[in-house]
Amino acid sequence: MAALLARNGFTANPAAFEHKQGFFKVFSGSDPYDAARAIDGWGDWELMTPGASYKLYPCCYSTHSAIEATLNLVRRDGPFDPHGVARIDSLTHERALAHTDRPNPDSPLAAKFSVQYCVARALLDGKVVLDHFEGNAYSAPAVRDLLQRVHAAPYTGKLFADDDPFDAEVRVTLADGRTFSEKVDRPLGRTSDNPIAYEHMKAKFEDCAGRALAPKAVSAACRAIESFENVESVREFTKLFEPVAAGKTGADRAVGAVVA
Repeated sequence: MAALLARNGFTANPAAFEHKQGFFKVFSGSDPYDAARAIDGWGDWELMTPGASYKLYPCCYSTHSAIEATLNLVRRDGPFDPHGVARIDSLTHERALAHTDRPNPDSPLAAKFSVQYCVARALLDGKVVLDHFEGNAYSAPAVRDLLQRVHAAPYTGKLFADDDPFDAEVRVTLADGRTFSEKVDRPLGRTSDNPIAYEHMKAKFEDCAGRALAPKAVSAACRAIESFENVESVREFTKLFEPVAAGKTGADRAVGAVVA
């Protein structure tokens, strides 16, 4: 917006920082202020370290470590027969539990903020996607049955990072006495040090884009994104993401645009 305004001749006070009612006075309260500190560390961009933080699941971020721990258990030790699960313990930081300890969510929004529901869905479905938070999905009989055996409590172990407490541990106890546990320090994608695998990012994109685009159009959009550096026209690229009116063949149009 600033660049567009400048291009069209928009100007501003060149003393916006130093003016008697400028940025420095407002935020420092009084003189003296050290203007040089405003540019200390320039070039040490958080875009690179710790990097962008991605949200892999369509629910409260405070549930993500517990979801990931559950999915890891399912991939490694599952699938689990829900009728053979005696108990699930989900341990997350008490700060996260303050808004995610909802053992009986009664709406789609409450489900998004229920670590119990999210863990139950992860164990039952091996994924957590948008459909799980729409309509009456939260009241599905299999989910309500398993929710009675999902217990949330504060994580009390050693934190991976005291200033970023996203540690979680999930324990699944079966009726035959066997116990499986998984610890996650922080969700995938939290920093550039623990990136999300490409196939998981693609699956999220497909889940989101599929709400507005036909399957062929979603595939076309994926291919275009994968080779974005070769896109000759941004206008043609953005056309791939236009929802299609009823009765029209947007998928074929999108595929044609990519081929062209």
